[in-house]
Amino acid sequence: MTQASAAELKGVSFAGGFDSQDPTTWSDQAQLAAVGEWDKLSQWQDQLNGGRVVASDDLTKIEGIGPQVAGLLNSVGLMSFQQLAQTTPDQIKEVLNHAGGIMATMNPSTWPDQAQLAAAGEWDKLKEWQDVLDGGA
Repeated sequence: MTQASAAELKGVSFAGGFDSQDPTTWSDQAQLAAVGEWDKLSQWQDQLNGGRVVASDDLTKIEGIGPQVAGLLNSVGLMSFQQLAQTTPDQIKEVLNHAGGIMATMNPSTWPDQAQLAAAGEWDKLKEWQDVLDGGA
């Protein structure tokens, strides 16, 4: 299952009469299970409904996080500003390093603090700070 695309899984689920399920996250969930990341999997599943992500903040509002990084963070269970705010830069860096490539060169040192402002709805303060940041650092 970790190698199946969402489209392939959706075809199987529709054929089996499970059209209310969305298999978009199933491969990522299977990958977490395959490596024994049960806590991360459980946290992520708490945010899902039938395989659909239902409670997610737009993490791209954080300076330095684009759509691909947001997707990566979501895939390890970081779905909200609050969750990101409670994650250390070292923990985020570990996820980025594991992804490799250009993501391994990113500096997430300010992301949790930015996320804390976003979670608190302090958009003006966040915008002020982001105006002086360069790529999130």
